This record gives sequence, C-alpha cells and structure tokens, in this order.
Amino acid sequence: MKKIFGLLLIAFACLNGFTQNLIPAEKKGKWGFLKEGSKKFAIKPTFQEVMPFGKMLSEGKAFVKQSGKWGIIDTKGRWLIKPAYDTLFQLKKAQILWLLAKIGKEKYILNANGEKISSAFSDFEPYNQQVILVVKDKNWGLWRHENGTFTEILPMEYERVSIANEDLDVFYVKKNQKVKFYNIFTKKFSETFDKHHMLKIASKKDSLHKRIAYLVVERDGKKGLLNPKDFQLILPLAFDNIRYIPNENEKVYFEVSQNTHFGIFNNEGKEILPVAFDRFSFLYKNLILAMRNGLWGAYDYEGKQVLSHLYQDIRYWKDANVFAVQKDTLHGIVSYEEKSILPINYQAVDILSFQKPFYIRLTQKKKQKIVILEGEKILPYLKDEYEKIQSLNEKYWYAQNLLKKMLIDKNTQKIWLLPPHTRIEDGKRLYMTIVDSQRVMKPFAENQPEGTFYLENEEKAFFWRPAENKLIPTNKVIELNKNKNRKDDEPNNNALPQNNLPERLNRPRR
Repeated sequence: MKKIFGLLLIAFACLNGFTQNLIPAEKKGKWGFLKEGSKKFAIKPTFQEVMPFGKMLSEGKAFVKQSGKWGIIDTKGRWLIKPAYDTLFQLKKAQILWLLAKIGKEKYILNANGEKISSAFSDFEPYNQQVILVVKDKNWGLWRHENGTFTEILPMEYERVSIANEDLDVFYVKKNQKVKFYNIFTKKFSETFDKHHMLKIASKKDSLHKRIAYLVVERDGKKGLLNPKDFQLILPLAFDNIRYIPNENEKVYFEVSQNTHFGIFNNEGKEILPVAFDRFSFLYKNLILAMRNGLWGAYDYEGKQVLSHLYQDIRYWKDANVFAVQKDTLHGIVSYEEKSILPINYQAVDILSFQKPFYIRLTQKKKQKIVILEGEKILPYLKDEYEKIQSLNEKYWYAQNLLKKMLIDKNTQKIWLLPPHTRIEDGKRLYMTIVDSQRVMKPFAENQPEGTFYLENEEKAFFWRPAENKLIPTNKVIELNKNKNRKDDEPNNNALPQNNLPERLNRPRR
C-alpha cells in the first residue's frame, strides 16, 4: 500500500513538473513546446503563435493560434477550446474569471468548455460579481450573471446606463436625451426627467465614510430631490438650485434657491427655513446665519430663531457662547437668548483670547480698553485706556499712549515703559533700534534681575536694563517651539478693520 502511494506521489510530481516546464519553441516558422532541458518537442510545432502555459490562464492551459484563430490547449496538446476566435483571453473582473472571445466586432463570454454563455456585445463594464453593464453599437444594457450564464436585466437600447446609488443598486438610464432610474431588486422605473446629478454625502455614522448619493432631478428648468429608495420626490420640481449643506449634525440638510431667495430643507423634505432669505452663511456647528432684507439674524438647525434680523454683522464666539453684533456702525455683545451683555455703543469689540479669562477689547472714540467677559457679565480689568493695546504673548499686553510705549503684566498689571523707538511686528515680536541696529527684544530675560530685556540682532545678543541704561553682551539664545501655536494669541479675524463687513459678507451673490 505504501509503495503504491509513493508511486502515485511520484507520478503527480512528474505531471506537475511537466506542466510547469513546457517551454515555447520555434521550428521553421511554427511554434510548439519543448520540455525544459530537452530538445525534443513535447507538443509538435504546428501553431502560428503560442503563449506560455499558465500565462493569462490557469495552470495547465495555454493560448495558441492556428489558421489565424485563437484557441486553448492542455499539456498534451489537446484542444480544450478549438481555434475559432480573433482574440481570446481570460479576464478577472469583480473576482470572477471569464473567457472573453472576439469574432470581428462582436464579443462573447465563454465558460471553461468554450461554450458561449452570453449574447454578442462590443464592450462591458462589471458592476459587481453578478451585474455587468454591456454595450453594443453604442447602445447600453444591463445583464445578470447567474447559474453560469448571463440573463438580460435591461435590453441594450439605451444611450447610457450607469450607477446612480450604490447602496441601493439603483441605476440611471438615458434614452432620447431623457433620464430615468431603475432599481434592479424592485424591478421598477422612476418617472422621466430632463437631467440629473448626484449629491454624494459622506455618512458620519459609518466608520468607512461611505458616500450616500441623493438624486437631484430637473424638468423644464426646475429642480427637485428624488428619494432613491422609492423614487418619490423629497423636494418638488420647483427650485433653481439645490445643494448640500456641510455641517456637523447627523441629519442631512439642503439649501434651495428660487428666483432670488433661499431656504433650507432636510432630507425628509421638512422645511427648516422658508424660501424667503437673501442668503445664508454656515460658519458654525449648530447655527445658521441668515440675511433677510439686508440684515442678519441667526437660527438653529431646527429652524428656531436665535437672533432677530437687526444686525449688519454677527460673529459667534463659540467658547464664550455669545455673539458680537453690529448695528449700523456700532458694536456690542448679546447672549444666545439675545440678552444685552454689552451695549451696542462701541466702534469695535474684539475677543483677545480663546479660553478663560475671555479678554475683550473695546474701542470707542479712538481709545481702547480691556475688560473681562465672565458668563453674561462684563467685569472691569485695566483701569486705563490706550490709543492701542494688543496681546503680545500669554504674559504681557503691548500698549501705546501718546508717545509712550509699554508692556503690561496680565496678572499684576504692572507697567514697563519701553523706549520710543520700540515697535511691534506680526502682533507677536518686539523690535527696537539702538545705534541704527535693529534688534529683537524678548520680554523679559530669564534668570536676570526684574526689568531686564533680552536683545539680539543677526550677530550679537545683549541683556538690556532700561532703568540703568545698560547693554550687557551675552550669548544668543536658541528659541524652542518657535512656531508653536499659543492659545492666547489673538484670533485672526480680530485683525480685520473694524466697521467694515467681514469677508464672508462680501462674497458675490449666487
């Protein structure tokens, strides 16, 4: 028994080795196969062209050409598929191995026995393991691969067939310059439309961020939103445009336009805000800024009004949960319930920190002062007013008054006067000029007596004690984390000129 089993193993090994070691060879213009290491043909040279065994085919099979046609042979030279095709190759599409054969302009799909399992076509595009899109003479159709053969889902009579919603296996078809949709499971068509386009929206609940396709359809120049599940209209064919609103909520919202007005609906067709607004701005997670009759108000995503339409500008300070508002040319602060926190009497109102304490800079009659916002209360902070004051870093204010320039300690409010030729650049660094040489000044030098500044230019560094008017040479300090973001830096939008509408309000009308 063991001897027989051993002989079987040897025979299998020889056969396997024979399969893998048949080498294409030519003799007098004809091709056959030699066994590797031998000059004797294992398969006689009778073919016009050959491909190596296992190349573009499963092991033990080879493409060969005879009398101008391609077929497939086994390792004994026997025909598995007789030469009858202009081209023949094995194609892996959507995890399925097919034999694709071509005669003239027509293509067919064959099974392993060389039998045709499809009707003729000119090209195809697999959708998944079962469904393929096919085309013949520029006409598209849809087939299903089932039980080793292909059956027709949609005849090849459409100008185009393509996927419209992958989650629901919904396709769109185009015929006579009109489009409609087809669900391959319910086997139902939608009504016909002039045009369509897809709005692909990433699902926030899906960790793979699958993109859901909503169908915007158009007829007679008006657009609506079609439910891809049942082909019912979510939004009627009544709008000039429909677009998705990116937001942080789990629900999906759409902005619609009609004539010159805008409105908001959700993906269930519920009206959130009527088509009665001049424009919207979607800058914040839970808020919609809306303009009507030239004035801004605010709403939540349920359509509840948060701020009345009274303002030329609205800025929401998320961390403080308040609004900086502008009426005419004056600014103030109101709460989420539109309760007055700071009267609308100031030329400018700016928040200077993103975390507590919330420092607020007030500008009035060309003078600036700093107060603190705590909850819904304004608390006094610096007693003096300045021509200019801004945050230099997490420890100091930089201020100017008349010809005096100074640093103010944020904790102790102690004032350090600076020489007149000191200036600030980029809102973060101090520069001064000593004997026509510009130097960077870092307030204050570490491990030095109080009131000592560190100065440097491109070549040298000094400790400077203005009270003693001394410059003491020292080694240059290498700054670490030079580009590190500081939470206490001023927000970029505070650098905008006050009494001018911010950039987002100046964008062109759609």
